[in-house]
Amino acid sequence: MNSLCQRRDKKHIKTYKNIKKRCKKDEQCRAKRLIELLLGENANGKVAFIFDNLESVQNPTDKKVEDETIKIWIEVLDTFDDVVLLITSRWLVSDCHHKIQLGKPSWSDFLHYISLQNIDFSDKRIIKEVYDTLGGNYRGAEYFISAVKKMPNHTEEENFLKELSTAKRDIQVNMAIEKILSFRSPQEIELLHRLSVYLVPVPKEGVRKISRDLPKDSIEILVSFSLVTKSTNDEYIVNEYQISPLVLDFIRKDIELSDELKVWASDYQVYLLEQERDTLHQAFIAHKALKFANRIAEADRLALDRITGELNRAGRYKTLLKDWLPDIAKSEDEKTRVDALYEIGSSHYSLADYRKALRYYKQSLKIAEEIEDKVIVSATLVHIGQIYQSRGDLDKALAYFQQSLKIAEEIEYKATVSAALSYIGLIYESRGDLDKALAYFEQSLKITEEIENKAIEERVLVYIGRIYKLRGDLDKALAYFEQSLKIVEEIGDKLGGGTVLASIGTIYQSRGDLDKALAYYEQSLKIAEEISNVAGSSYALLNIGTILLDKNNQQKAKEAWVKAYLIAKKIDLSEILDYLEN
Repeated sequence: MNSLCQRRDKKHIKTYKNIKKRCKKDEQCRAKRLIELLLGENANGKVAFIFDNLESVQNPTDKKVEDETIKIWIEVLDTFDDVVLLITSRWLVSDCHHKIQLGKPSWSDFLHYISLQNIDFSDKRIIKEVYDTLGGNYRGAEYFISAVKKMPNHTEEENFLKELSTAKRDIQVNMAIEKILSFRSPQEIELLHRLSVYLVPVPKEGVRKISRDLPKDSIEILVSFSLVTKSTNDEYIVNEYQISPLVLDFIRKDIELSDELKVWASDYQVYLLEQERDTLHQAFIAHKALKFANRIAEADRLALDRITGELNRAGRYKTLLKDWLPDIAKSEDEKTRVDALYEIGSSHYSLADYRKALRYYKQSLKIAEEIEDKVIVSATLVHIGQIYQSRGDLDKALAYFQQSLKIAEEIEYKATVSAALSYIGLIYESRGDLDKALAYFEQSLKITEEIENKAIEERVLVYIGRIYKLRGDLDKALAYFEQSLKIVEEIGDKLGGGTVLASIGTIYQSRGDLDKALAYYEQSLKIAEEISNVAGSSYALLNIGTILLDKNNQQKAKEAWVKAYLIAKKIDLSEILDYLEN
């Protein structure tokens, strides 16, 4: 995916780099922005994306796409009306709108393809017979011709062709593969079997990691016979190797991978993550490799340290709750379990399911207190305080924030010190004590800048901006909001993005620029709906209703407010309920 814009002119390389920097590890953000860029630059406003040989990343059993990056791109592409998405696979792809059985390629196309494979085969009659027999199957032809080239005489060649022509179509390619394998050395066969331990293409050093006792040239020999595919990774400028999917299907029943081999392969994927490829995509790969090696405890820890936070920032709370956190929360390791329960609580909180959030936070708090994990204790107390704050119980919320602050200061855990200070500031803001609120916010901001915690910093900048807005200093307020927006885009925090866009909308509303204010509120609503942030949706609808009323569109204003009220009622959002009921 990284080559999409790199292959265009220099003008686009800068744009691509800005997108990469802005979205960082959020693949969903990067996909959306790159697609928008390509659509914008295309004269007719249409772009086609082709995913060829998707079976190489599909699970052989349920046919689901296992590569998280490709899965995200397909999901994002499916949301664009002006994008043509073409997928080729030997297996049906689930949720595909239009499934077409590909016909037999023309003889001229087939002959041209064979000529591009550097296969020196002078007798075109045999290629024609292969074409007729295999129905134009390109990859099958590669295997077959490689096998025929090794046959000692024409008699064997003719007999093989005869056998092939009478065989059923679904076993013809297997016959060709079997014939090629019969000419390979035991060491080459062993390497082929070992390569199946990797679920994705790997650089040559990854191949050597699992084959130090085998000849170095074996891998290139396997490539020359199309048993292994060799591709270039544009981002890291390196060749990568992977066993061909058809070959893997054929030899799968004969493969017995040792536990030691699985450990070596998973060690290599973790090494790539830690030393060379610090990306969410590589974290997914390393996690899957650890699970394949039955290193469940390490896989769980890696997920919590390198994956769940990124998914949270991308607003994929439902994915976290469905596919990641429940299993990790069953870990035998108490530290892992307490962290997972805390993350489950946070995901429910972001979805505004405060009852479930409170339940999981309390479970996490109980275990954290038992194992004396004061970092989690202090962080959990902050979040419990937030829940009571959302319910309008400011005294109880303040008590939790102060408890959290005390513990965080004792252990000198500055991230939670900063968070607790900011939430105490919010209590004073709610009580109308703006000076005291600002003092707490500024203390919090100073600490976040010291420890470079961007996630807290972007929130605190919004809080400070809000104080200046309440004081009537709209220019200063907007400056803080725009600072926050810059950080939001830098770290890919969708939840924070919705909040800061709404805050900017309030500035334009105060200035009387209703159209611009409405545009910001609608952007905020769109993000909230994308990430299922129902509390954010309620606030955005409230603001939209206010603008519509100011524009004398009472009916639509009422509709927006009714929607906001129903959401607020469902999640017990006291601030909106009080406003609309009064």
